Amino acid sequence: MFKPCFQTLIALILSVVACAKEDNGPADSDSPEYDDALAREYQALPETVLIGVRSDGSTNEMRIPASDTLITDDESALVAFESGVEARVSEATSELDRASSEPAWAPFQGQVSYGTYTPQVLSVANRGYLYNYGNVSSFSIGGLSIFAYRRPPCSPLVCRTPGVGGGAAQGGPVGGVVGLSKFDKFLVGAFKKYRVYPVSDNEYFKGSNAKYALGERLFNDTLLSSSKGVSCASCHVTTQGTTIASSLSPTGFVLSGEKRGPFGPKDLLGRNPPALFNLGHASFRTMFWDSRVAAAPNGINGYITPAGLETPPGLDSALAAQALFPLATGTEMAGCAAYVNNTQQSRSYRDIWNEILARVLSKQEYQTMFAAAYPEFKGTGYGIQHLVNAIAAFEAVRWRADHSPFDAYVRGDLTALTENQKRGAFYFYGKGGCGSCHSGPFQTDYQHHAVGVVQIGPGEGDGPVGWSDFGYGRVTRKKKDNYKFKTSPLRNIAHTGPWGHSGAYSTLFAFVDHYYDPVRRFDLWQTKEAIMPKGFEPTKEVLGAWFDPRSRYSIKRANVAKPNHLGIEEVKAIEDFLNSLTDKNSLRP
Repeated sequence: MFKPCFQTLIALILSVVACAKEDNGPADSDSPEYDDALAREYQALPETVLIGVRSDGSTNEMRIPASDTLITDDESALVAFESGVEARVSEATSELDRASSEPAWAPFQGQVSYGTYTPQVLSVANRGYLYNYGNVSSFSIGGLSIFAYRRPPCSPLVCRTPGVGGGAAQGGPVGGVVGLSKFDKFLVGAFKKYRVYPVSDNEYFKGSNAKYALGERLFNDTLLSSSKGVSCASCHVTTQGTTIASSLSPTGFVLSGEKRGPFGPKDLLGRNPPALFNLGHASFRTMFWDSRVAAAPNGINGYITPAGLETPPGLDSALAAQALFPLATGTEMAGCAAYVNNTQQSRSYRDIWNEILARVLSKQEYQTMFAAAYPEFKGTGYGIQHLVNAIAAFEAVRWRADHSPFDAYVRGDLTALTENQKRGAFYFYGKGGCGSCHSGPFQTDYQHHAVGVVQIGPGEGDGPVGWSDFGYGRVTRKKKDNYKFKTSPLRNIAHTGPWGHSGAYSTLFAFVDHYYDPVRRFDLWQTKEAIMPKGFEPTKEVLGAWFDPRSRYSIKRANVAKPNHLGIEEVKAIEDFLNSLTDKNSLRP
């Protein structure tokens, strides 16, 4: 069809499914047999769709060219677009809200960059399914940009062989999935239930090479901190899985060397630094353990952030919005300068960001790099959004992690996982009930749950004595959300310890075993599990909430995770499966 042919690896995506508190895995109805209705629907999908966008942004239309149309250049793309049949785009914002009984294309939803857009067909045969098309080429002629997208590869539900590349299934579905072991058959059903699919290039944000280079330089530069002694890389250490080796990180004031011992609880951050893997994927729309930064159409300039009205315009993503706040937080990169209080932002965010930007742009090296990354500005008019957009562009590419053995397995290589890893996945998505929250391609539902995780450290000033951390409740201001934290994505999870929002678990086994009985395991936790940074001791003051009976009671009472009663060997098998989520390339120094 097209001369420029790029590999696309997009599969069936499931829509919104609620997170159950307890789940014993897919039932018999989720058996991995071909679905005749889906197969017929898939084969009827057009092989190619085109979206035409005027240079002034005034129109964007989706059309389906004739099946025998050959598109090789700008002119043939224009002919194919103009002669194509207009596709019906649903006006519904959610597939499940549609009243129509006919297949339809999902709404554009204000998409700006059609090169990274994913046209979606809303299934009628099985509501909740989306067929994702992948971008293969783009053309430009006469003020019209034409983006071409190809039908997704067939899934095990509609093809003879799992993982087969694009194009329609030949000869229609026949019988069930063949050549699969007991665990393989279970996982085909589990992946369907928990919306696990092979992610593709066009689902990730990617900036220019110049923006990547600028972001890499900024990420590693201590110039961004008020002390000039701390960088993003100080807490997000590549060799430590983009987090830190201790349960909690020292403040920027300690890391920079401005403060020397003795150290106390106020010299620690309240949470373990989250890992950075795959945050450039389009599905990551909230940031931090409590989602206090979120992409939202009703937010200020498209985002809800702690800065409120000071949130700058022109942010590329939630990842870019997130990068704004360590820069201006007193306990992090803003150091402990006289004008910043550890627990309260006393200067405007805008003032702090302007000072940082001025400091950076005072260097000739950065002036050159900004000009290369943003040539349209011709060397002037930069804002803090351009600085953090560059950092996000670097993070999105540098720590993309979708080439683990697990990813290869999802893409159809049934030999990518060992039998024991498949057994671990069987327990993970079955008896363990982990898939209820650790769902989707990155094993996260992006929601918040209270699961009885031990709280240590200074907390966030919550609770009777200020040692607690209310998590998501700090954002919503609702008591029912206290002690809820966002479900962690699990790619490279074996390398991101210590585990938990407070880093209270020193081994991955211990964290998985916590769910044997969260309340009971909470009571059995021992202070030796905490890994203290150099110069800190696990004293009562440093471990904080763990020694406060009221805080402990409140955490256990908020827990909603039911015991899964996994045996030791079952936990070990799950741990082995979690090791299969390691993308070694993304861990390179």
